[in-house]
Amino acid sequence: MTAVVAVAGVAAVVLGWLVPTVAGDRQEHAAPTSTTPDTPIPPTAPASPHPATPTALTSPHPATPTETASPHASTPTEPTSPHTSTPTEPISPHPATPTVPASPHDDSVFERDVTYPDGSVVRAGERFDKTWRIRNAGNVHWHDRYLTRMNDTPCKAPKRVAIGPVRPGESVDITVRVRASDSPGRCKIYWKMTDEDGAPLLADKRPIFLDVTVA
Repeated sequence: MTAVVAVAGVAAVVLGWLVPTVAGDRQEHAAPTSTTPDTPIPPTAPASPHPATPTALTSPHPATPTETASPHASTPTEPTSPHTSTPTEPISPHPATPTVPASPHDDSVFERDVTYPDGSVVRAGERFDKTWRIRNAGNVHWHDRYLTRMNDTPCKAPKRVAIGPVRPGESVDITVRVRASDSPGRCKIYWKMTDEDGAPLLADKRPIFLDVTVA
């Protein structure tokens, strides 16, 4: 009887030890269940910095084109300046235009006798060519102008001879065909510049003339 009681006591002790052990084991196995739902939480926390990262990266990108845009705007400005200076070069010939006075100035200068200077001697009845050289000393272009004979003498000469055309500053030689008189004497013939209608031009100028002696 005593042995049975002793066995029962041992069994109770063993059971008492096993029960908390098993319960502890169950708690330990159940503990992972409670941690299982907590495991997805850590990814949630790192998820938040990811959107922040592109936000930070987005802000510098607009700044970059803004800086590069400024040099592009200045680049066309530099080539523009030479284009505006180009037209200033073709302007230099224009100041030559005002050199022509607003009012016309008509003038002539006698330069010399080319043939038969004054006092030359010719034979009676001789035919010869008298030539003068005059210069257009004004700013008027000579055209349709003539030397018109102003008097009559025993020597014969055409009533008028053509002049020109002659531009300002140019000289022109004017020739008339003369026939000496049949008798000895002096021949002096005067000519004045006129238009095609015979109206005098350069009225204040002295006439040019032929002055020869017929022997």
